[in-house]
Amino acid sequence: MAKKSAFDALAAKLGKRKGVSNPDALAIYIGDKKYGKRDMAKKSDASREADRAARNKRLRKRKHH
Repeated sequence: MAKKSAFDALAAKLGKRKGVSNPDALAIYIGDKKYGKRDMAKKSDASREADRAARNKRLRKRKHH
């Protein structure tokens, strides 16, 4: 299983709050305010690339028959 990102941790924490109906959207809003849209896009791209690399590494480890 992949390591939980800071975004996922924040969204989970916000999801426990009373009155929060969409914790992912709130986490994106907070990130945009803190880092700006350009930096959030860079973080998203880096996370996506890391997930892709981890998935490829797992696939290479499989035994082929």
